[in-house]
Formats: sequence, structure tokens, C-alpha cells
Amino acid sequence: MEGLARFAVRQSLLVNLVGVTMVVVGAFTLQEMHRESLPQVPTGWCRVEVAYPGASAEEIEQLVLEPMENAVWNVDGIAEMWGSAREGVGLIFIQFEPSVEDVGRAVLEVQGEVNSVTDLPDEAEAPKVREFTVNVPTIAIAVRGEVPEPVIRRVGLDLADELETIPGVAAVQRNGVRDRRITVDVDPDRLAALGVPLTSVADALSVRGANVPAGTLGERDARLVRGMAKVDTAAAVREVVVRPDPRGGAITVGDVAEVDEGFAPASVTGRVNGEPGVLLLVRKEAQADSLNISRDARALVEALDVPEGVSVDVFGDAAHEVRRSLNSLYGNAATGLVLVLAILWFFVGGRNATMAALGLPVALAGAFAAMHVMGITINVISLLALILCLGIVVDDAIILIENIYRHMEAGMSRKRAAVVGTAEVFWPVMASTATTCAAFLPMLLMTGVLGKFFAIIPKVVVASLVASLIEAFFILPSHMADFGRVSRRKEHEPGRPPTRWERIGARLAARYEGLLKGALRRRYVVIGAAYLAAGGLIAAAVMTKDVVLFTDGDVDTFDVRVKLPTDASKQQTDAVMREVERRLLALEQGDVEAVVTARGVTRTNMGVDRGDHVGMVTVYLKPPEQRSSVGAGRALLAEASRLFDDLVGPVSLEVIEWRPGPPRGAPVAVRVKGDDLDELAEMAGQIAAELRQIPGARNVATDYQLGKRELQVRVDEERAAMHGLTPPQVARWLRVAFGAAPVATTRIGDDEVDLVVQLNEAARSDPRRLEALTLVAGGVAMGGAAMTGGGDVGGAGGSAANGLASNGLASNTVELREIAEVTRGRGPSSIRHRDRERVVKVTAQIDERVTTSAAVNEALMERIRPLREANPQIAFQQGGEYERTQESLESLRDAFGVALLLIFTILATQFRSLLQPFVVMLAIPLSFIGVVIGFFVSGAPVGLIALIGVVGLAGIVVNDSLVLVDFINQRRRSGTPVDEAVVEASKLRLRPIFLTSITTVAGLFPLALAGAASPLLSPMATAIAWGLSFATVLTLVLIPCLYRVTVDAERGLSRVFGPAVRWMTDPGEALDEDPAESAAE
Repeated sequence: MEGLARFAVRQSLLVNLVGVTMVVVGAFTLQEMHRESLPQVPTGWCRVEVAYPGASAEEIEQLVLEPMENAVWNVDGIAEMWGSAREGVGLIFIQFEPSVEDVGRAVLEVQGEVNSVTDLPDEAEAPKVREFTVNVPTIAIAVRGEVPEPVIRRVGLDLADELETIPGVAAVQRNGVRDRRITVDVDPDRLAALGVPLTSVADALSVRGANVPAGTLGERDARLVRGMAKVDTAAAVREVVVRPDPRGGAITVGDVAEVDEGFAPASVTGRVNGEPGVLLLVRKEAQADSLNISRDARALVEALDVPEGVSVDVFGDAAHEVRRSLNSLYGNAATGLVLVLAILWFFVGGRNATMAALGLPVALAGAFAAMHVMGITINVISLLALILCLGIVVDDAIILIENIYRHMEAGMSRKRAAVVGTAEVFWPVMASTATTCAAFLPMLLMTGVLGKFFAIIPKVVVASLVASLIEAFFILPSHMADFGRVSRRKEHEPGRPPTRWERIGARLAARYEGLLKGALRRRYVVIGAAYLAAGGLIAAAVMTKDVVLFTDGDVDTFDVRVKLPTDASKQQTDAVMREVERRLLALEQGDVEAVVTARGVTRTNMGVDRGDHVGMVTVYLKPPEQRSSVGAGRALLAEASRLFDDLVGPVSLEVIEWRPGPPRGAPVAVRVKGDDLDELAEMAGQIAAELRQIPGARNVATDYQLGKRELQVRVDEERAAMHGLTPPQVARWLRVAFGAAPVATTRIGDDEVDLVVQLNEAARSDPRRLEALTLVAGGVAMGGAAMTGGGDVGGAGGSAANGLASNGLASNTVELREIAEVTRGRGPSSIRHRDRERVVKVTAQIDERVTTSAAVNEALMERIRPLREANPQIAFQQGGEYERTQESLESLRDAFGVALLLIFTILATQFRSLLQPFVVMLAIPLSFIGVVIGFFVSGAPVGLIALIGVVGLAGIVVNDSLVLVDFINQRRRSGTPVDEAVVEASKLRLRPIFLTSITTVAGLFPLALAGAASPLLSPMATAIAWGLSFATVLTLVLIPCLYRVTVDAERGLSRVFGPAVRWMTDPGEALDEDPAESAAE
């Protein structure tokens, strides 16, 4: 490859222009890139929601969930499907196979199947289908104060509207904002006295609730004439005419009902720092910049003019995490760069070190341009990949500079040395870079959300390495030809005495030579001892180290998640939540930024749970740099965990750290699948009992709970038919009577206001009164206005004066007890499906000081073995974080296998041998010695990202071995005996091997020492730094020994198998015997 190097040396101006252009383009690209804490990745999930107000969980399962699941199951590419039926809503979550590349198209197919379902209840709302994404709020803003609710509501809504105008903001979630509502509480006794059907009230308001067009004036006049003005106040609703009064005048809504204008009952209520408030959660677009959004949002808040008594708080700002991560990584990168330059300056001089350093901006510029094209933002994962490349990308430059420097030391001119030195190592450098790429690229095969999350690493690494090759082979030779030089003393004083450092270097080289010769004489013992040590350490790590998904640092946010019995009222739950809030605020912790209380919703490991019986208090801590001490967040979490041991009321209370990022699931989770829900609940209870006996397991719970007490109406179809009624008609009457849905929606200013008609509380809550209510049936004809909705309600006393049907037939009345049975009962609060089968899940948290997730899961499965064997009709499956960890490990194992295969192929191509690649690749197990020692020294658990670092390490450690073996082959081709060739080549490669390894380690060393400051990233740096350090030392001794052993094996086998062995082992030339031995013969 002298041609390329010669061209670069001759065209130095062009080369410099290309380099400057790349750096400038990279700098502009960096300015345009967005910054965020964690990357937003597609989940590969689809969400289907169908609302059916007023329906129970069992009704949702039967009428909504099962038809929808059966239809959606026809879509190709579904990996798993989860269904959930709870009061008023059915949800389906679909995960697509990794092979489904176009998730948007798959979602459209789901939409098509959903639209094909025609037998949903008429009252069910249209299904909503969308791609499911994980979009963590980038900043939270609370408007609070002890002032009237309309004041806080108005300030909060106005601020939310302004926040949505900020560039990059996707949506602002408004929590604690109740919808305005006009409620019409109908008195059934008044209805009976006046002979008015309930549906007459509903019909009158449904017409008057909105403007109704009555036509146009003339054929050419397009003016719209309103038939009636809409009602938009309680006073106007009271005056709405229900029907003419036979005694004269008219019967109005006010004659039969109480009308109240206010707010809808809140399904979720909130408080911030102990005061009522509105919580605004700002979510950004995928490619938006968190720092810019934070700046603009804070500017809006500072400029806000709020009424007296209202406070506005800003907290949960992701910009702090982004800024801290960026500053930490920039600092680590700068420190690593200084170390790299210092090492290079010491060994090859300041000018040559500068030549290597000039390659970094070019490589990083190429990486930034590629990241921008691929839509990768500046985040902690992409910056980790860039820091990882900091030491690697200079390896190519170091090998070239050291080789050119060696030729210049021998007296060759700069230009000639640049051409010859570059050509000499062109293919080894290409192969070493290719092996590093081959180690990282298979990570793209990792499946699931985590696979997409970590796919950024190989993309950035490969982009950086490709850019570094351009710099090394095109730009660097030109710079070395123009500016490279050897020491002035070496250049002008050939007969001078050696310097102190040169004497030290010579002594080290001599000692290395003696060590190497001794090892070669005892090569089998040395190799056996090394790999025995590696095997022992790996076995010790497997037995004592647990693998976790992520290693966590200090706590930034934690929840106190509370569940009461499912029949608990809103008032009971609110009282408990206020007590939890009071205890947390009483801590008076200066490290706390905000305490947010919510009643009606709580987080779970895989989503949210809703209901009057649940709630949570979320504690936001100040940024770490503003806290009182290191680890203050985890200390506060531990203190909060002990606050509620004596709290009365909750059936479960969990104090759990919450972190953004890919969903992890519970550390312990077991799914119980079958058909009989009661049987599944019993099995889940037994599993939970066993789980509580395992040390370290805490917060054990099942997701099966009975719902709140309810009035259950069971219609006798035969008796109803005798009165001209069907069960759906009765159900529709009940929906009107209980106000399950608004009869109309009107707009007042910027607000949409629902008009809700319902029986008053006394009639709705008393089963005896409910049974005595009368329905108005249309007789045989089943028609008429009095039958709107399938029937109507008269009075509690059974008055029959209920008006006429539109067809002229007199209507008749029937009490509800005559056609149905009204009882109090409790059904399940929710019913869950997995792949169309019912499932109940048991979950638990763990005390990491006592045990590990893997240990608890293994112990649990052993304890429930008799239960599993006794119930073969039920499936017991492990899930949660343990399942995801195992899936990720399997994906990583497959990626490691593919990486090894690619590396072997590259090496076999380079050496044209099937045996010598094994010599190079046997350096990989040696690196595991350092990895294991590093994690034993740090005491940290082995996270998934550390194992990803181990996979990448496989491609890095072979680089030094590759060049070393190539140099041994070159010496043998020149006629040097094998032992001399091994020793000579090893001495020649001592300096470059040491330099390439130590610069890579130096680039990662600050990040490896960061520990808790960078809990997500430090483990990968630790794995690579420790592994490469030990592998380098062992490579300098063991690779020569392994090479010599393969020569021994080659000679022995060639005597038996002849040409076949030579074909397998020949690195391109006939190396079946020593040239010296051939000459002797």
C-alpha cells in the first residue's frame, strides 16, 4: 500500500485541507446535535385502548378485551400480547418480534384488525391504537397554594399552554386539573309525581347542550340559523323544558332535579409540598434538547405573574442530569486525553505525540457527522462510546508513528520512512481495526428495548474507527513526512552516550528478553499456569458475582407506593396519603427538592395502577452537587423505608427508587397462567407465602385483588322479554341512571363542560330503592319516545302516569325487581391476560444487602416445585427483571459468538492460516483475568453494560497479538530461525504494544475511577481497563509461547498428515520448517 502513502506524502496541501474540512464539519454538526440524559429508543410495542364507562372488569373482559385480542392475534410478527380489563377500560399491549423493522406499519395492521371488530358494545368508545413509547418528563412544574381551586386551575392551564409553545416540547401533561361539569341530580320521587321519564330529562339536555342548526334562509343565502341557543350555566339548565305540563305550562329540569355547576369528581388528586396544586409534566420530542427546554421553561416561570398565595415550583429537571453527565464525561475525556498525550510525549517525543493527538479531532468529527446522520443525540451512552474510542482511535496512529519513528531512528529520511513505515503495517492495522469493529457490531443483534438502547455503542465506535483509519492512512503519513523527527541528540550525536531513560529502557528490554527466553523454554508450563488461573478466576466470579441489568449510583427520585383494600373510599385513601406526606415532610431534609402526593394512581414496575384505593408520594431530591453529602439520596431512602412500619390502613406500602430508562420489571416476578381466575389467585397466594419465607425478599404482592363493593344487577331475560325489554336495553337504562356518560358536552370559553344526568345519591346507593324504581316499556310495539334507550325510569313508588309512545300506544311500567335481581357483591378489580390467557403475577423487591435477584428467583422456583408438579394445568413462568436479564444475557452471548466468528475470519484472511488465528484469539481469555480482578477489587456487581464491555474487549485485546504474530511471520519469511524470530519480533513490538494498551487504559482510567459518579458507565470502563491491562502483560509472554507451541504441533502433525497440515497452518508462505534447518539439510 505504498501508493496511498506516497500520494499522501506528495499532496500535503490536499491532505491538510481534507483534515481541516472534516474537523470544521464535525464542529458545526456538534453544535446542531441535541443533548439529553438517556436516549429515547423505540420500544417495539403497540397500545390499544377501549373505554367503556361504567362497565366492570368482568364485562370489559367479555365484551371488549376478548373480541379485540382475537382480532389482533391475526397480525403477523407478534412476540407477546398483554391484556388488562379493569373498570371502564380495556387495554392491550402488543410487543412485536425483533424482525419487525417497520413498527409503524405493524401498528397500522393492528389498527386495521381493530377496525374489523363490529360487535363491541354501542356505548363503548372508539378504540385508540398507537405506538407505545417511553417518554420520561424532562421537567416538572407545580402550581400550588391554599387558594380557591379555580385560581390554581387557571394559572396552571395558562402556564401549560405557554409551555407547549416552547420549541421541542411534545406535550404537557396536566395533573390535578379537574374538568368542569354541570351535574343534574334527578329526584325519582319528583319524576313519579310529575310522570316524567328520566330519558326525557336526558333527551332535553342532549339537544340543548349544543347549538343545533335549523337550516338556511333561501337558496342563495348561506347564513346559518340556530334553532335553539345552547345552555352553558346551571341557571340555564334549570330552565330547560323537559315537556309540556298537561295541567298547563311546562315542566323544567329544575322541577325534577338539583343542578350543580362545578368540577367533575377527581379520579386523581394531587398535592405538592403539602398544598393543593396542579402538576405539569413537560415531555420533549425525540430529538429535542433537554438543556434548551429547561432554560426556556425556567424563563417562563420567572416571568410569570401569579396571584397572591400561589407558588410555582420547578423540580425533576432532567437538565441537571444531562449537565452533570456531560461535565463528568467531558472532564474524564479531558483527563484521559492529557494522560494519552503525556505517555506519547514521554516515549516518542512531543512532536510525534502531537501528530497522534491531531488524529483525535478528525476521528471525533467523523463520529459526530455519522451520529447526526443516524439520528443519535449527545447522551450518556453515546458519550461513553466516544470516551471508549478516545484511547482506541489513537492506536492506529501509535502503530504507524512508532513504525515510522523506528525507520527514522535507523537513518531513513522522513518522507521515505513515512511511506515505508505506513505500507509495512497497513494490513495489520486494517485487520486490527476490523477485529475491533467485528467485536462491537454484533451488539446490534441484541433484542428488545435494551438491545436498541445499547445499539448506540457499536454505531458510534465503528464510525469513530472508520474515521481514524482515514486519518491514519491518509493524513498522518503526510504530517510525519513534514513534521516528524527523532530526538535531536540521536540526530546530531550518533556517538553520544545513552541518556538515563534510554539506559532504563535498555535494561527493561534486556530483562524482558531474558524473561521471554525462559518462558519459551518452559512454554507448556507457562501456558498451563496462565489458563488455569484464568479458569479459576472466572469460576470464582460465576459463583460469587451476580449479573444485574444496571448498576445504580445515588438515588435521585423515590416513590412511596400505597395500596389500601380495594373497597376503600377516596376519603380513606386520601387520609392515608396525607399521613404519608406528613411524615416525609417532617424529616425536614435539606436535600429534598419536592414532595408530590397523588391519590388515585401509583407507579408499578411496568406501568401504572389506578383506582380510588391506591396512591403514591414521590420525593424528588436536589441535584447531587447540591446535596449535603455523597450518598445522601440512598441514606434518605433507607430512612424513609423505616417511617411507615406502624402505619395503619394499607395492605401494601413500598418505598422504591425510581429511575428513568428502559423498563426493568420487578427483581422477582412469577406469572401464573390458566383459565380459572379463582384457581390462579389461590396459586398466586401460595407462591407469595413461599416468597415471604426467603431471606431478602420484601414487598411481596400479587396483582389479583377483589374490586370495590358494587351493586350487581342480573337481568332475567325471559321476564324482561315479557315486558318488551332486553338485557342491553336495561343496561342502557342503568347507564343513564348512574351517569356513566355525559348526555352532552358544551364549550364555555376554553373549557369543555360535560352535562351529566343521574339519579340522586340516595337512589343510587340503596339497593332497595333501586329495586323499586320503575322502567317504562313501550308495550308490544317497543317504540316511542318514552322508550328512548330501551326503557325509562319512573318514581320509587311506582307511579304509572308516564306519557304516550310516539306510535300512539300507551306505555306500561315495570319495577326493576320484577325483571332483575339487585345484590351487593365484589368482582376482581382487574383481569390480566398474556397471549389471550388469564394470568396473575406475584412480584417482590429484594434487599440487595442480603441477597440477589438471581438467588431469590432460583430459591423460589425450587420451593414451589411441588406446587408446579401438582398443578400441570397451570403454567408457572418467571418474568420481571430476572427474565429480562436472562434474555439480555442470551442476546449478548449470541453477539459474543458472532463476534468471535468474525474475528476469526478476519485473522484467517490476514494470516492465510486456520491455526494462527487461534494463537491471536487465545489472548481473549487472558483479558478475563483482569476483568474479574477489577470487579473483585471494586466490589461492584457485574452489570449488563460491563458484559458489553467484555464483548468489545475481545476485539481490542487481539490487536496487539495480531501485529506481534504478523511481525514474527515477517521475520521468519526473511530467513530468521523461529526462536530468534519470536524473540526479535517481540522486542520490536514491546514499545508499540505497551503504548497502544496504556493509552487505551489511560483514556478510560478516569471513567473507571468515577464509580458512583457515573454508575451506568463506570462498569464498562472498569472491565476494559482492567482486562486490557492484564492482557497486555500476559500477551507479551504468552503469545510468543503459544506461537512456539503451534510450530511444535505443526511439525509433529506434518510428519503424519503432510500437505493437509501445511495448508491449515501456512501463513501464506511455506513455513513448515525453519529456513536454517532446510539449509542444513
